Order: sequence, then C-alpha cells, then structure tokens
Amino acid sequence: MLGPELHTYTRNNEQLVLTRPEFAHAVIMLTWAQDTESMNMLAAPDSEPLRDKANIDTEIERIHGFENNDDNIIWAISYNGRLVGQVWIDKDKEIKVGHISTIIGDKSVRNKGIGLAAKSRVLDWAFSDGGFECIEAWCVAENTVSEAGLRSLGFTYTGEDVNDEIVAGKYPTRHHYEMTASNWEKAK
Repeated sequence: MLGPELHTYTRNNEQLVLTRPEFAHAVIMLTWAQDTESMNMLAAPDSEPLRDKANIDTEIERIHGFENNDDNIIWAISYNGRLVGQVWIDKDKEIKVGHISTIIGDKSVRNKGIGLAAKSRVLDWAFSDGGFECIEAWCVAENTVSEAGLRSLGFTYTGEDVNDEIVAGKYPTRHHYEMTASNWEKAK
C-alpha cells in the first residue's frame, strides 16, 4: 500500500517529501538492493543469490507490488528533489500494531538526519491518520546510528534476540524497540 504524500524537514531545516515509489525509481532502488553494506544494516539474509537475481524487471515488479500489498505502507524519501531512501511500516498480525523500517540508500546523504526526520513524520501519521496504537522497530546491534535515532525519537528498548537468518556470515544480534501512541504524544 502506498502511503499518502507527507512533508517534513531535517534537523538542518531542509525539506523532505515522502511520496509514492515510482517505476522511475527502480534503477536507483536496484543499486541499494545490490549493495551488501545496506542490506547488512537491514539484516537482509545473506542473499547473494537474491542480489544476483535482482534486475530492473524484478525491481519494477516489486514497486508495482507496493500498490496491491495491504501488509505494509511505503514511502519514497525525496531530498533536494532526488530519491535517497525509503521508509515503511509492516502491519503486524495484531490489529493497530506495525513495524517501522528505514533505508537511506544514497550513502552521500547518510548521517544527516534524513532517516530520523522521515521516521518521525511517518510516526506522526501512523498515530493519527494511520490508526496505529503501537509501532515497533529493531536494528542490528552494530548499527549504532539507527539505535541512537530510535532512542532520540523516544522509542523504548524492549530486548534483544538473535536473527534467525545468516547475515554477513553470522546470525546478528538485533535490538528491539517500541513506541506507543501515548508515548509519542509525550515525546513530541
């Protein structure tokens, strides 16, 4: 499912637009899917075979699938007029619970607060118009930037586990967090 267009600003007061992924984005998104470092930070399973199978047609098919998939809500992140990442909420089996994820695929703009600003704006939407009561998140323990971002937004640490799939040759530790609608109101 495609999220509604949302606008926000980075910590440096630079505008971000969260919008629908488009077929024209496929080439850029394909480079992210083929980037080992990016996929490891997302704890995508060791997927050299998947990366080898990824091509422009499979990426266009994946983008087309966003429109018809009610299990998640996705936005493309546009910064200075160009696609730099994605943010999405996977709907949980429990009603009104979701899991938020972000990727800043454009390495030249990482660590500028873009993912944090996008995630914050999507949380605003999720707890108001989206009807969610709880949003969960996790990050690979080694991804200290993501972990610091979750904490700065006010997410509460709920524990850790070991990923059940091999990533970069090992089973990584994941740190889990959650945010409730009432805690989000207090954190803002």
